[in-house]
This record gives sequence, C-alpha cells and structure tokens, in this order.
Amino acid sequence: MIVVIPCGSKGHHTAPASKLYTCSHFRANRADALWRVTIDRLHILSALVFRGRYQPRLIITDFPNVRRLDEVYTVGPITIRSVSSHHLASIKGRAWIGVIPGDRLISVSKFNRLTDWVMSRLQIQEEAVMQLVDEIEQLIKPQGLGVLVRATHSCRTTSVMRGFPRDDKAPRDEVLSVALEQGF
Repeated sequence: MIVVIPCGSKGHHTAPASKLYTCSHFRANRADALWRVTIDRLHILSALVFRGRYQPRLIITDFPNVRRLDEVYTVGPITIRSVSSHHLASIKGRAWIGVIPGDRLISVSKFNRLTDWVMSRLQIQEEAVMQLVDEIEQLIKPQGLGVLVRATHSCRTTSVMRGFPRDDKAPRDEVLSVALEQGF
C-alpha cells in the first residue's frame, strides 16, 4: 500500500505504508495539527473496528449436555460487520449458525458474542467464516455444525457445513430452511 504524506517544503510524495512518518515530520501549521488529530482518531477507530484482532478470545462458559440433545438448533440472524483485507471495503451482513450438540453446550447469546469477536477483524469473508467454524468446534465440539454468512461485500454467500452426514440431507436442509425463512 502506498500512502501520500505531506513532508517539509517539497510538497507531497509517496512512501510505503510501513514507513509512515510520525507527527514530528510534519510542518507546524494548521493542516498538520488537523492531520495529527485525524491520525489519533484513526488509531481509536481501528481499535474499535478491529477489536477482534486486539482482544483475547472471550471467556465463554460452556455446559454439559445433560439432556443429550441431538437435534439441530439454529441461531440467527446474527448481524456481522467486518472489513475486507483485500479491498478495505466494509462487509455487512447476517450469519446463521446451526449446531447438532456434542457433549457441551453454550447459550444462544454466546454465539452472537463469538461471531462479533471473530468478524471484528481485517480479513477476507471466506477466512472469517472458517475462523468462526474453527472457534465453535474448538469450544463445544459439536456433532454437526453449519455456518452461513450472507454479506453485502460483493453480495457473497459463504457457508461451511461440518459433521452433517453427506448421505442425510435433513440436518443441512433444516439449517438452510431456517435461514431462508429469516431472510437469507
């Protein structure tokens, strides 16, 4: 990435983003003071927008599956916001998560929090969905897991289905039908 930066009396020139100048390199005039404030605001904004990158994984309490639940339960739609690392374009959309529980469960609200944490990063949509699937699998080790994401970044639909038997379409169809009923 190339960034245009004002420097000294020579006007504008370009430099790789890895060699950004500090505020001390700018002339002391009103425009430079505003530039410093803008840079400070960008730091704050990036810490908020990309918080999933800078914060540790949430502490999510899981529970034993005492009643031996073995049917698909679906959570969604979950609002997602992310930023494409390829185009720096916003990714906005909704996600649905379908789970056939294993030995552990988490509450429905925790899927929302985990999804927000994973999606709040600079990444491509396909990687984000795979990361979310990996986190859920690591956390509760479900028998089956489906994650569907419909986002406005190029109107992409990304889905990952793991653990659903290929010869039994019923669990896959159940997750998809719930998502379709809710505006997928």
